[in-house]
Amino acid sequence: MYIEESSINGDLKYRLEWSSDPTGPVIVFVNALLTNIHIWDPVISLLKEIYPRYRFLRSELRPHNKDSAGNSRKLSLEILSTDLADLLEDLEIPKVHAVIGVGLGGAIALAFASRYPDHLNRLIGCNFDIAATEEPEPTWESPNWYSRIESARKYGMHGVQADKTVANWLPGDQRGSPLWRQVREMVASAPLESLEAGLFAYDEEDRLRSLMIPTLFISGSQDRMFPEEMKGYADRIARGMAESVVIERAGHLPMLECPERFVSVMEHFLLGVPALSR
Repeated sequence: MYIEESSINGDLKYRLEWSSDPTGPVIVFVNALLTNIHIWDPVISLLKEIYPRYRFLRSELRPHNKDSAGNSRKLSLEILSTDLADLLEDLEIPKVHAVIGVGLGGAIALAFASRYPDHLNRLIGCNFDIAATEEPEPTWESPNWYSRIESARKYGMHGVQADKTVANWLPGDQRGSPLWRQVREMVASAPLESLEAGLFAYDEEDRLRSLMIPTLFISGSQDRMFPEEMKGYADRIARGMAESVVIERAGHLPMLECPERFVSVMEHFLLGVPALSR
């Protein structure tokens, strides 16, 4: 196993790993807000066995967007998708086989595919919004993220902030499990500035409708926000180039909750075989 990685100011920028072929096809993984690249560990471990010739690239989302004077500015899908394009250029990878993203990472993957369609063959998006408002209305299932920012500023990312996030992401029967504790620690250790910079308005509806790349939308049946919404995403893409799959008994992070089923769905799509709900 070969691993190439780079850090900037002590923060990991990317990790590229492969088993046998340093020039093999590349699959890119983009993580969600408040997570890190290790949410993909179980999936990549399985994929290495299935696709020994492939390379697997992960990169962390930038934690902030500061100008030359050090002033923080909002991030955007334009900035984040360009980050990915720039990384591929730096690594001299002109085209990848697939880009896979979850949560905000799914929106970034869609933004990349729509802006750089010649740079990838396939797109997979998991549990994500194609549009987000600047100030979402709070609901019982999805409390207002902006109130969470204020809470995190006062009390830190630990405690209630981490508990509420994990409760929204994982099914209730996971509470107290090793997975629950793992995800909670990941959220609790996320920098506050990434939460502040990572909440911004966007609308990729028109870009989704004009997408001409084979696309797979994956949702967890017990995710509190996306299963019903994502069923309609595939219908918006013309010429039958997209499909939608629901993974039963999974929440927001099926790549951690049930990696074998997640990989099974991925594998069918990467091989061009229709994937059924799992």
